[in-house]
Amino acid sequence: GKHVATLRPETRRYVAQAMPMTQSAIDVGPLRDLYTALGEGLPDGSWIVNLFHKPFISWIWAGCALMMLGGLAAAGDRRYRKQASRRDAASPQHARRPHNEQP
Repeated sequence: GKHVATLRPETRRYVAQAMPMTQSAIDVGPLRDLYTALGEGLPDGSWIVNLFHKPFISWIWAGCALMMLGGLAAAGDRRYRKQASRRDAASPQHARRPHNEQP
């Protein structure tokens, strides 16, 4: 019952495609996103309006950033670099040659 946001979705008709194109309006917040889309006009002059409430959508991006930071922290760990350098140093002695390569 209170005013949250003013959203202005649009419907445009392009001559080349002869088809209406709908542009949604989005109000982004830290705990929720509101999406509105304008539907078809009705004979009495009113419009069909779709309103979607999506909670915590912005937190998806925060989760992606947290996973990226975790991957960078793991890649920068010295223990993994030491193991890789030991494995690379040992591999030329025991490396398998491709079957088509001559010794």
